[in-house]
Amino acid sequence: MSSRTAVAVIVIVAGTAARAETTISGYLGYASTRNSDLHVDQSATDSNATFAGVYWDSKSFQAPPYYGLRVTHFPDAYPSWGIALDFTHYKIYARTGDSVAVSGRWNGAPVDTTAPLGDRVQSFSISHGVNTVGPLLLYRWPFDTAPPYRNGRVQPYVGVGPLYYIDHPENTVNGFTTERYQGSGWGWQAVAGIRYLLTERWSAFGEIKHDEGTAKVSVGGDGSANTRLRTTHGVLGVGYSF
Repeated sequence: MSSRTAVAVIVIVAGTAARAETTISGYLGYASTRNSDLHVDQSATDSNATFAGVYWDSKSFQAPPYYGLRVTHFPDAYPSWGIALDFTHYKIYARTGDSVAVSGRWNGAPVDTTAPLGDRVQSFSISHGVNTVGPLLLYRWPFDTAPPYRNGRVQPYVGVGPLYYIDHPENTVNGFTTERYQGSGWGWQAVAGIRYLLTERWSAFGEIKHDEGTAKVSVGGDGSANTRLRTTHGVLGVGYSF
């Protein structure tokens, strides 16, 4: 390959990369997790029980707050289709003062009653937090494509993809306390939002997200707990494109 040809290839590749759109975004928001059953298995106390319909507070605006980060890429060849890597941090706190139905075995004895959750589970939260990371496949509809906004100044979009849960539970169950980071398995998420270009580089967006998966965490006393996560998010964010 001649030097002239090599220079031409580099120029073409660089031009293609320059026309592609990569965006780094950050966002804040609010999460609402639906009531779900909490199952606790604690070997040290011979306890294995299910607490039905536990209510989860989000405390999204209390420290540490809800936040997320995302890197998005739209290739020039297919400007309506994009891929992203998304990270979200949100929280859940069991409302232990509520009375719930509990069934199974507790401290070696059968149990089938309704009582305050805090009688047996003194505290249960994933507050540092429910951390999710995963890819998204995105599709956007460009509107108002007048120069210099060749891909549209207003961009409604949707996306879907798998995610992995990395949880940090803090709980006290039957007097045993534990706290640590741990992987919690796979789930999925879907997003729908609108992006607005403030300038050629800076943008703002609003979005509704939903994720589903299972939190599987350790509890003290050589135990474990799990609950189904079904969480809806509302977020606002800004991005920078290059």
